[in-house]
Amino acid sequence: QDAWFYLGEFDKETKIKHKINKKGNGVYIFLIEGNVEIDGESLVKRDALGVWDTESFDLYANQNSRILLIEVPLNY
Repeated sequence: QDAWFYLGEFDKETKIKHKINKKGNGVYIFLIEGNVEIDGESLVKRDALGVWDTESFDLYANQNSRILLIEVPLNY
C-alpha cells in the first residue's frame, strides 16, 4: 500500500524536518495533544492538516505534544 504511520511525542521547543517517503504521497497530520507549527501553520489539540505536493515539511513543537502522521498515496 506504500503507507507509513508515525506517532510522535515531542518535548517543548523541538524542531524536525519530515521527509515524505515516496513521490506522489501526501501526509494527514492529526495533533493529539499540545501545540505545533507545520510550515508556519499553527495547530492546537485535535486539529488536523493535510500536506501534499512537497518532498518534506518542518514541524515545530511549541510545547509537549503528541502527533500522528499518516502518509498515503494520493490519487486525484
